[in-house]
Parts: sequence; structure tokens; C-alpha cells
Amino acid sequence: MGIVGTMLIIIGVSSYMARKRYRFLLRIGILKHWLEFHIFLCTLGPILVLFHTSYKFGGLVAVSFWSMVAVFLSGIIGRFIYLQIPHTIEGRELSLNEVREMKTDVADVLKNSYNLDEETYKLLVKSIKQKVGLYHKKRYCSLFKKLFQG
Repeated sequence: MGIVGTMLIIIGVSSYMARKRYRFLLRIGILKHWLEFHIFLCTLGPILVLFHTSYKFGGLVAVSFWSMVAVFLSGIIGRFIYLQIPHTIEGRELSLNEVREMKTDVADVLKNSYNLDEETYKLLVKSIKQKVGLYHKKRYCSLFKKLFQG
């Protein structure tokens, strides 16, 4: 199981790196699917290595295992951060200016399609900003509670 787990890790890392770096692989699948495949293999690999050791660690094996766990955890945190970045429907990351333009466009569409007067429009925008702020505050507070309180 240890060799199979190690091979899964090597295949997961190598295939994803190759897909990102070599031009001839650009047409083989969507990068998002390659990333999911990489995450799957690099999650399954350490689990098989863990089963192989019968949960017994000592010496150099312990250092290697905990280094692997640190890399695994940093991958989970990196994936979480990556998911927080807004993307277009094609998968391209949006810049801050593009997000601001989208907000302005939505506000203009609301104002024009519903013929809102200026006072109602400002009230609506203000309430949306408050809701969005509260949503993010609650979301991140609950996330940190989960992470640090176990």
C-alpha cells in the first residue's frame, strides 16, 4: 500500500504540473478537472501511506509523514483561498476593477428596469452593502470558529 500511495502522489503531482507547463497538453481536458484529479490522487495517496504504516511513526518516517501532512493541509487552505476569488464563466480570474464594474452594472440595471427614484435606489444599494458585509462577517467568523475550536 505504501508504494501504491506514493505512486498516486507522484502521478497526481506530475500530471498536473505537466498539464500546466507543456503546451502540447493544453488541449487535453479542462485545467479545473486536472486540478480535481490532482486533489483526488494527492488525498488518496497519503491515506494509503497512512494505512501502510499501521499508524506507527518513528524516526525519519515520522518527519516525512508530518511534512506530507503539512503539504496536504496547505493544499486544502490554498484551495479554499482559490475558491474565494471571483471567476468568469470561462474560469478566468476577475480583477478588482472588473468586479467593481459588475456591481455598477447591476445597480444601473436595477435602477433603469424598475424605474427607481433616487431615494429608493440609494436605500436599496445601502441595504445590499449591509447584507453583503454581514454575510461575509458571519461566514468568516463561523469558519474561524470551526478551524480553531475543532
